Amino acid sequence: MLGIEFEGHPSPRHLLLPDDWQGNPLRKDYVFPEEYHDIEHRRPPLRKEHARP
Repeated sequence: MLGIEFEGHPSPRHLLLPDDWQGNPLRKDYVFPEEYHDIEHRRPPLRKEHARP
């Protein structure tokens, strides 16, 4: 996590996520939820690379 080490924390991988968050948002196979606690949020569409001639 950017070179920061927290001493004595039993599971430092979820320091920046809410306790009830499911999954790991940095994984490529992560499915981004469209809603979290009744709050709708959307990600911008991914840019599509055009094929080079």
